[in-house]
Amino acid sequence: SYLPGLEIGRAAMVTDVPECDNNAKGDGIRYQAGTVNVVDKDVLSMEAMTGPAIGYANMGDLLTELGQNYSDGVTRAVLHGTPYTKTFNGFCSEWPGWLPFGAGSYGSSFSYREAYWPDFGTETGFMSRIQAVMQKGVAKIDLAVLIDKESSFDFERKNKFQKLLDSGFSYNLVSESVLSHPRAVVSDNMLVPDGPAYKALIVDQVNTLSLAAMQRLVDYANAGLCIVLSGS
Repeated sequence: SYLPGLEIGRAAMVTDVPECDNNAKGDGIRYQAGTVNVVDKDVLSMEAMTGPAIGYANMGDLLTELGQNYSDGVTRAVLHGTPYTKTFNGFCSEWPGWLPFGAGSYGSSFSYREAYWPDFGTETGFMSRIQAVMQKGVAKIDLAVLIDKESSFDFERKNKFQKLLDSGFSYNLVSESVLSHPRAVVSDNMLVPDGPAYKALIVDQVNTLSLAAMQRLVDYANAGLCIVLSGS
């Protein structure tokens, strides 16, 4: 998802298991989650607990971070990372092992060498139960936010619609490519009724849109979907 010129929503459509990391926390995850929810994929993977100095995080920090990831739409978190117990040339084979990114850098040392390891089953048990429910269940999301055709190539992050979240609404970002999927239809005034069942589509600052996508929006409106134009 870091490649320039890559439409992330379209790429997630054709990838068996889309994946993101902490750099995409917030709307970057919601962008891929929009694709996952519309096309009905079970897994949105996450390289979780990455970032500078995150090696000093405690278990409370871990659960807070994972809770945010799951709320954004992640259904499988992979903890980053585990130090190598030994290296090919013996470098740093002594305790606690070789950390590829360096001590205190990107990721924590989630391994049997840590003092908390005997109790770590509490956290991983929480993860497994949450992820089982999220992978086997159907995510219901209040709103879909259609982004500009050119913006669909941007790397999203943070929460662009914090006021919606504060008001209790959930949302996914979607590109016009995702709306071309056969499941992206309107019934009972909802978009993708058998999936996220979006109650409204927000067209956010969209200045570039294909003729086919524009016709699709007209069809959605005629079918009873609430469409909100915001800065478009």
